[in-house]
Amino acid sequence: MKFWQAMKALEDGQHVRRKDWKDNGKIYKASEKIFYENDIGRGNWFPTLNDFFSEWEIYEEPRLTFSQVVKGLKDGKKFRRKSWNFEECYIHAHRDTGEIIFSEANRLGMHSPFNFCLQDLEADDWIQL
Repeated sequence: MKFWQAMKALEDGQHVRRKDWKDNGKIYKASEKIFYENDIGRGNWFPTLNDFFSEWEIYEEPRLTFSQVVKGLKDGKKFRRKSWNFEECYIHAHRDTGEIIFSEANRLGMHSPFNFCLQDLEADDWIQL
């Protein structure tokens, strides 16, 4: 899609990315601002001249099953469910005990054991952070 079509998709609430981005990057609109996010972090996004002439696509979050999440937890990765209301919430494995911990990144020291329910185990909306 062209740049103007990507900007229309942003207005419609979708996430978009340039086809030539190699860093899992995407842009999205929140609170009337446009943000860029990739594997390293996020920040405000401002278009460059290259953006106007590049091909764009709708960005689809990779969706993971819980068995894929368990493999990632063993490797020290963090995950959250797309359906969770707060983006700051995630689970990770304690590096010494292996216990799965539920954390809120915006509150220091806010960690507790993760209480699973059947919906969590059957879900396919897990996202790696």
